[in-house]
Amino acid sequence: MGLWVSDCGEAVRILRDRFPITSGPHLSEVMIDGTPGIIEVVEALKSSGIDCGISDIVGQVYQG
Repeated sequence: MGLWVSDCGEAVRILRDRFPITSGPHLSEVMIDGTPGIIEVVEALKSSGIDCGISDIVGQVYQG
């Protein structure tokens, strides 16, 4: 699962205080624990003014 954000650098800065994050040259991976973790990530970003949404990691690929 992927999460798109309107400002990646700021999103990483906000989330780094609350979650373990691994960063690479083209992505940052946030380690969460289940649905409550997803909700916490989205709420933290939105309350800080970061627009975000959940999407597939690879577009146009059926994952069912």
